[in-house]
Formats: sequence, C-alpha cells, structure tokens
Amino acid sequence: MTAPGQTREVTLPDGTIVTLNEASSLKYNARYGKEKREVWLDGEAFFDVKSNAECPFSIHSGILDVNVTGTSFNVCSYPDGHQTSVTVKSGKIGVVYGDDDIRMNLKPDEEIVINREDSSVSRSSVKSKDALAWMKGNLVFRQNTLPEAIRILQRYYPCDIELRDSTSNVRLSGTHDNRSVESVLTSICFSSGLHYTEKDGRYIIY
Repeated sequence: MTAPGQTREVTLPDGTIVTLNEASSLKYNARYGKEKREVWLDGEAFFDVKSNAECPFSIHSGILDVNVTGTSFNVCSYPDGHQTSVTVKSGKIGVVYGDDDIRMNLKPDEEIVINREDSSVSRSSVKSKDALAWMKGNLVFRQNTLPEAIRILQRYYPCDIELRDSTSNVRLSGTHDNRSVESVLTSICFSSGLHYTEKDGRYIIY
C-alpha cells in the first residue's frame, strides 16, 4: 500500500515487477504462482509481467479484469474515480469488463477507458509514455474534470483541498514536473476561471 505522495516498487514471487502509484494497494494470496497468478488492485499501477504461458497473470480491479501471460501495461482504477483505464506499453493483453463480461484485446500504445457513470467505453491509440509520466514523479492530468483533478491532486500532495465551485465544464490536461501544490492550483484556476485561497492549512477553490 502507498500513501498520498508516495510510489513504491514491488517484486512478486515470480519476478513480476509492479510499480504502485500514490494511494494505491495491491493484494495477492499465498498460492500465487502455484496454479495461477492473481492480484487485486485498488488505485493505479504499472505491471511488468514475467512471461509464463503455463501460468497466466490476472488483475482484478473493480469492474475490470486484465489477463496476460507476459507484457507491460498500466492500470488506473481508483475506487473514488469515475473512470478505469488500461494502457499497454508492450505485448498484448485481454481485458474483460462489465456485467456482460465484454472482452477486448489491446496492443502496444492502445488504451481502453471505461466511464463508470454511464458504462461507456472508448478505445484509442495513445503514447504509452504519456500515461506513464507518473512513474517519473510527475503529476498528470488527462482530460480530467475539475473534481477529478482535485482528487488526483490530493493523492499527489498530502493536503486538504475544498472545491466550492464545481460548475466549470473545463477538462484539464498536462504534466506538472516537481511543482508545488500552489503552482498547480494556480494553473488549475487559470484554466477553469476560478480562484483559490489558503486558510488554516486548507486550500479553498471558489
């Protein structure tokens, strides 16, 4: 498990390497690798899976299951988020999602995004390095709504932020490299036409 502002690299018993993003957790049981390789993810993580065709690797994360034998990819599925995404860096993966067990195969530099609110799904070609910018310590917004951006910001910085005006329809994109929370808030407010103030250790956007 990682705390806000913390990332962590975990090596599983089979040699698979998992890099956890902020405020994320990964679980697996004692029989991992004996008959199958299963893990459970809350949050975001990059997986570099050790190849083993005899023992497939599966990730369970909310409404999403990802099945592979050996590849590298990113899964973002925070419980408080409105979207779940899978982005492939190398190899191929199979994705299963929804109550009807809809299946989809993804190739390198392809991404699937599932909107949890209306169950809509989009598949697109992307630059996987953009989705993985968080691994370099960057704070990344990718077409996020204002409330989503605040949730991401609070995972990155252990601070208290109150959004008093959520009427803005702006969507935020961009990478912030080692900036202060004040600098990021200034950028967010400029893009959304809002302002912020700090009071008693809490940032208030209005």
